[in-house]
Amino acid sequence: MNRSRTIISLSDYERIFRVIYSVIDEHANTQHACLFFAVVGAAILELKYKIQAKPIAGAAAFCVHEPSSTVSTFGKIVDADLVSAEDAFHCWVQAGNIAIDF
Repeated sequence: MNRSRTIISLSDYERIFRVIYSVIDEHANTQHACLFFAVVGAAILELKYKIQAKPIAGAAAFCVHEPSSTVSTFGKIVDADLVSAEDAFHCWVQAGNIAIDF
């Protein structure tokens, strides 16, 4: 099995997530706060870890299980294309060729 390269440890990822979550937990609908998670997560990666990172928003499709080709999508299908809309999008952090979803 080919292991993917990580840029931060799982414990660092969890720490970043918990910090962001604790800031907005009582003030926002955390199930729909991906933009805040991406912006703050990218800032933390840049400032603390010196990793070039930027928040990205739009339609997305992520392969979550390679052998079975299981894909998780964010967006909606319009004329056979996956597109983003105000009510159908996701935000994540892009660091080089690595996507991080806080």
